[in-house]
Amino acid sequence: MSLKSSFSDIPSIEAGCDEAGRGCLSGPLFAAAVILPYHYTNDKINDSKQLNKTERETLREIILKDALAYSVVSISAKEIDQINILNASFRGMNLAVKELNIKPELLLIDGNRFKNETDIPFQCIVKGDAKYLSIAAASILAKTFRDDFIEKIDSEYPMYGWKQNKGYPTPEHQEALLKYGPSPYHRKTFHIKRLLNPSLFMKTFGLVGKSLSHSFSQQFFTNKFKKDNVLDAEYKLFSLTKIDEVKELFQCPTLLGFNVTIPYKTEIIPYLDELDSVAQEVGAVNCVVKENGRWVGYNTDVLGFEKMLEEVKSSKVQKFKSLIIQSTKKSPSNFEGVDGEAGRGSLHSALILGSGGAAKAVCYVLNQRKIPYQIVSRNKTQHTITYDEITKILINHYTLIINTTPLGMFPRIDEKPPLPYSAINSNHILIDLIYNPEETLFLKEGRKQGATTINGATMFETQAEKSYLRFKN
Repeated sequence: MSLKSSFSDIPSIEAGCDEAGRGCLSGPLFAAAVILPYHYTNDKINDSKQLNKTERETLREIILKDALAYSVVSISAKEIDQINILNASFRGMNLAVKELNIKPELLLIDGNRFKNETDIPFQCIVKGDAKYLSIAAASILAKTFRDDFIEKIDSEYPMYGWKQNKGYPTPEHQEALLKYGPSPYHRKTFHIKRLLNPSLFMKTFGLVGKSLSHSFSQQFFTNKFKKDNVLDAEYKLFSLTKIDEVKELFQCPTLLGFNVTIPYKTEIIPYLDELDSVAQEVGAVNCVVKENGRWVGYNTDVLGFEKMLEEVKSSKVQKFKSLIIQSTKKSPSNFEGVDGEAGRGSLHSALILGSGGAAKAVCYVLNQRKIPYQIVSRNKTQHTITYDEITKILINHYTLIINTTPLGMFPRIDEKPPLPYSAINSNHILIDLIYNPEETLFLKEGRKQGATTINGATMFETQAEKSYLRFKN
């Protein structure tokens, strides 16, 4: 079947762009851009991977003759090591476009993503080299020019068999690497390091969020690695301005897992391959692990908040036993225990401040424990009320007040949820999921009114421990 000659229905100048050498151990990456005449036809031009060497070389001469414009560039192994192979492919295609002697009106990019460094509109097309003539032509030029280069350097280092393997990781190529070590043309990144010395393969974990100055995660996991004598693992902070930047993070070959914090616990979900049953039901993810090449989302916040509720009913909270006695005398039929058993009443009901990913985990646990709750959000919906609706009378209907928002979190420690704090009394228990600072303004105001207060340290440590077990496995 013939490939399409153009993307647009009206005459326009389109440049097909493709690269070759992305999966190689050695040699540069080559990228090409080709502009063919509008409505150009050639039944022989196809994806370079579907053609043999003779067919590619014959078609290269035809493309060079028929193209209105073309360019071929290379990105060295050294530069690939510096910017990674994905960015090298983006850079190569951008350079190829800039070197065309005719400016295109549209770029047709082979693949599902592209970082455009030009002012020219572009269209990403998955398997575009098997759909559009201009992209297929670019793939042929990139492939043949790269093959010429590899065969030239093969004469310098014949022991790697580049004339046959073109720099790809065949068993023979890998055996030669083990025997002779890398050449100046080899890429000194993940594949080479892991092959030559597995101890150099540093496993990467981290935290994905927006503003991460408050987080203790890096310190926590670094200490865990050190304590367990895990020498080949590191924990980094990945501050993303928007969630779709995680797609580039996924390209890091050493990344095996990461935690997720505000504001991406729900936004991360569309980018994952799978969710476990709890994360699916909660609708939020705070732990992601790479399993068999697939990114799987988990929710360990649930376990962290369950631990907090256990702390609430434990002897560590001195006022709690008297609260149970007083409350059950007033309305025993309205109480459900932390374990969901009537008559052991612990919490009458809960007021949840916030409706984000952390709030979803809290709601899940309260539902499991059969503790009724009301969500408070900045915007009113069918299931939430706003802060303006919280009166002194209303606040006394709730025993437990849980802050799941970032209000009061370092460095903005002078903030607090807008509540009628004068209505809070010794019958209330205030929980803040924030652990930095140790006592937020929200908890401080509650303590002044005689309420029992608990910060988020227990939840943080518990969810982190559970995440650590996921990472280890």
